[in-house]
Amino acid sequence: MTKSAFVLVDYENVQPKDLGGLKESAYKILIFVGASQTKLPSKLVRVKDELASQAEYIWIEGSGKNALDFHVAYYLGKLAAAHPEATLHVVSKDKGFDPLMKYLKNSGMSCDRVASVSAIPVSVKSKRLSIRPAVVNPKRELSPIESVIENLRKRGKAKPRTRTKLLGTIKSILGRQTSDEDAVRLLDQLRSCGVTESGSGKISYAAEF
Repeated sequence: MTKSAFVLVDYENVQPKDLGGLKESAYKILIFVGASQTKLPSKLVRVKDELASQAEYIWIEGSGKNALDFHVAYYLGKLAAAHPEATLHVVSKDKGFDPLMKYLKNSGMSCDRVASVSAIPVSVKSKRLSIRPAVVNPKRELSPIESVIENLRKRGKAKPRTRTKLLGTIKSILGRQTSDEDAVRLLDQLRSCGVTESGSGKISYAAEF
């Protein structure tokens, strides 16, 4: 059974240049547009039209402080209640969402906040969350999640098997500038790609790895 998956874009905070990478994926995309954002880039409009029913604009009528953020939070709660098994990604650089993300995770939801659409793991070959090929375009720089997946796949049976070791591996792959918080956030993303963690902190990997 295919799990539900949603991407909520805080368009006041992050303006993706292209959503084409999510086309034919499992994601339903909600683009939250502020009251003052009366003009949208033609490329975004064109790609949204190509995505058809997969993408939807949520137009915010009010212009009060944090009006759009409250709408995103409302939809997160609504989706979490209707689809408790779903994977939720909020695209925003606003760390104000993080306490809500933490609460939802503690409630058993698979969710996170990412700073860009490119940080979302997605497969264009199937209607489920999976691992896409690490290099789609040799000239394109890999996103953090793609870099970690590529490294883990090369390790074969030598992959880290505990939460502590996997977090250390993530930080090693991405560099010293990676914080503990960033490593945990990326580990949460890996759960959408077939990495599972037991209550005792043991890590296992799907066959794709």
